[in-house]
Amino acid sequence: MLLLDTNILIDVLRGEKASLEWLDQQQRPAISEITWIEVLVGCNVRDFPSTLENVLHPYAL
Repeated sequence: MLLLDTNILIDVLRGEKASLEWLDQQQRPAISEITWIEVLVGCNVRDFPSTLENVLHPYAL
């Protein structure tokens, strides 16, 4: 299992190609509860209404 950092998720939400490609290659990425909260608190959900849910839910906590 690979534990993802908040910075990676932010890059994914921004649609950065390198981060998206790298993430697609990972076998079992996961995020911590702290990372989940940091992304939720730090993001403007209006900018990512459905994307935020799609990005966070596939990862084991």
